[in-house]
Amino acid sequence: MSRTRSTVRAASGVLLALSLVATGAAGAATASAASPDGVRTVVEDEAVRDFVVVSGDGFNGGTDFLPTAQIRTMGGSNYLTVRVLNTDPETLTIVASSVYGEVTRQVAPGASSYVAFPMRTTDVPLTRLSVAGWVEDAAGEMVRGSSANLVNVVLPQG
Repeated sequence: MSRTRSTVRAASGVLLALSLVATGAAGAATASAASPDGVRTVVEDEAVRDFVVVSGDGFNGGTDFLPTAQIRTMGGSNYLTVRVLNTDPETLTIVASSVYGEVTRQVAPGASSYVAFPMRTTDVPLTRLSVAGWVEDAAGEMVRGSSANLVNVVLPQG
């Protein structure tokens, strides 16, 4: 089984990789994951492959959000799953964008946005994902924001 954990924070244009751990070989098995509130969940027969942030930026003070992504194999199909936690004190417009689709959501402070994009492939290709979050003024103009570019970690078989 592959298990990689990555947590990032977009804060004033600086992205910090807080942790990255990889163990085992790739394949379907039982995975255990901790949610942000520390509750552990077990997912049966699911290969979990996390993403890491490779770049990011901020403008006008930046915004705070925590993007995480995984490729999950469920029922023989791969899905790109994306969760973005808004740690900013204001509501953010969050956009998650990949070759598999794009989703825009308004996310309240302390809330999360979650989406699962069907990948339409049984392979686990190198996949890139961008997540942006910004605050808008009353006229709908962008006031400040941050972006993050993520790439999945593909561990060798065996």
